[in-house]
Amino acid sequence: MTVFLALLTACGASSAPRAISSSEPGVVLEDVQARLPAAAPAPSLHVTAQRAAWDLAGRTVRFEGEVHGTRGDVTLTCATLEVWFTDPDALDRARASGGVQVHQGVREARADTALLDIPAGRIELAGSPWMREGGRRMAGERIVLLLDDERVECEACTLDLVETLPEAGP
Repeated sequence: MTVFLALLTACGASSAPRAISSSEPGVVLEDVQARLPAAAPAPSLHVTAQRAAWDLAGRTVRFEGEVHGTRGDVTLTCATLEVWFTDPDALDRARASGGVQVHQGVREARADTALLDIPAGRIELAGSPWMREGGRRMAGERIVLLLDDERVECEACTLDLVETLPEAGP
């Protein structure tokens, strides 16, 4: 257990999570905060949740309950977030589910699920996804946010543009 807590500390976990027993391999923590390093040059992912289950051999972490993740200027909230590592120092991908919300500046997106390619800065939204920015709203079968390129791709897309009128002068 001491080695595990040292590994958590090295990965940026808060020093106060409470370990609880589990019948599955790994360790389950409650009220967890973790800073998970990403493969360079992508920013790290900071996650808070009510619970986390770490599978060291499988290189996965499952966060549950009021999950809130931040990567650079992007925030993600959901019910469950599963994260996969390529090695102890690099995140590979993540899957969010349960009322997924993504915010980046004035952009807001929502869906049932999201797949994150962390090194590529790519979020694929599915399950009634939509995105809104100002007077523009996009909905489709699948929406892909390319965070580092400031691009959005949409399949079977519907786009609504609301034209704003200039304010009347004095």
